[in-house]
Amino acid sequence: MHVGIIYGILVFLFSFIKNDKLKIPKTVLIIVFIWLYALMTGLSPSVSRAALMFSIMSLGLLQNKSAGSLNAIAFSAFILLIINPYNITNIGFQLSYAAVIGIVILYPKIYSIFEVKNKYLDKVWALTAVSVSAQIATAPIAIFYFHQFSNYFILANYLLIPISTLAIWTCILVFTISGLGIPAGLLIKVLTFLVKSMNSISIGIESLPFSVSNNLYINTLQLVLLYFIIISLLVFFFQSKNYKHLFQALVGIIVFTGFNLFSDIQSNKQQELIIYNINKATAINIIDGKDNILFANLDSISNDKIKYTAQNNWLKKGLNEEKYINLSNGPENILSDISTIDNKSVFFKQNFIAYQNTKIFIANNNFFPAIFTYSSKIKVDYIVLSNNTSASISDLVRIFDFKKIIIDSSNDAYILEEWLKENEELGIDLYNIKSQGAFITNL
Repeated sequence: MHVGIIYGILVFLFSFIKNDKLKIPKTVLIIVFIWLYALMTGLSPSVSRAALMFSIMSLGLLQNKSAGSLNAIAFSAFILLIINPYNITNIGFQLSYAAVIGIVILYPKIYSIFEVKNKYLDKVWALTAVSVSAQIATAPIAIFYFHQFSNYFILANYLLIPISTLAIWTCILVFTISGLGIPAGLLIKVLTFLVKSMNSISIGIESLPFSVSNNLYINTLQLVLLYFIIISLLVFFFQSKNYKHLFQALVGIIVFTGFNLFSDIQSNKQQELIIYNINKATAINIIDGKDNILFANLDSISNDKIKYTAQNNWLKKGLNEEKYINLSNGPENILSDISTIDNKSVFFKQNFIAYQNTKIFIANNNFFPAIFTYSSKIKVDYIVLSNNTSASISDLVRIFDFKKIIIDSSNDAYILEEWLKENEELGIDLYNIKSQGAFITNL
């Protein structure tokens, strides 16, 4: 959008050049200024795409040829992908192309639904048509990556697009006036006010009830299905009233719903142990159907950091809201009553976690090997070395009968090296989360 505004401003500024002999210099100057703007903004995929597209359109007009918008978009994408094929995996690249293709194809069709005679209301309707066109095209990608949908996108665009346009005009004036050596203090204050207004509006809309639909999850196949459904419906309503397209959309909806139903059935059957790779933190996740129990040292890590790491996995598995058990509490305060954990299959007392037939021991800084003097070994499945525990591998072998030792990411590098060196002689089955990634196993 910003590049389009810049292009419009440049065309307006150079509109006084009417001489056909100056058409080439005029076009070259417009293209040069567009790319200067692109360079100033960091050559992001969205800006590069728009700059290249407007450059191609300008060259097409120079040759008195109609450079079709879709052809220009496709050619700009082709060039950008030749320069860097990995652009195809860039979320901004995908969203920007989806948005502009949606606007080019859908805007004329949506705009033509209503004929608004009042010129001011017509501009509002045109802005609505643009917003809806872009949202239809980008919503599946946004849900796929960000798992949310903005419910008030039209309201946001009503307010933010005009203000952002004014901000760009003001910014250009600031650069121009400052370059001429004229003080631009007043304009800078206006620009600051406009930017702050955009931030305040964004925060205000976000704080409204039901502003965002969260925790939405679709997989890659469902993403393709969603676009198939949308395209089929659009073709039916705007291009052909052939009921074949409506039937295609219905089949797509049935298959999409079937995937959700199958995923829901699978979610109720899942039983997993996950120990996450979160720096300087212990995070042990037991998944029992849709029940989501997380043991973590919450004094050294925020809930947001855990969610940043685990949220996508939780959404994919269709889990309920997580239940936190704080490992940072001392032994005398640690939960031991099953009703507190709110899961009949999970027990937790001191450093021991039990889930059905699986037992886990957390060897952290609350664990002192010297006090364990039992004649027989304690049988567990997994031992988690955590928080720079003073326990050695030999201590664990002496006290426990276990299947595997897991070293989580809460330990410092020096003590990790000591354990690894000690284990070279012992040959214990050991899993290092820092180097091998999160530990995941079915229970």
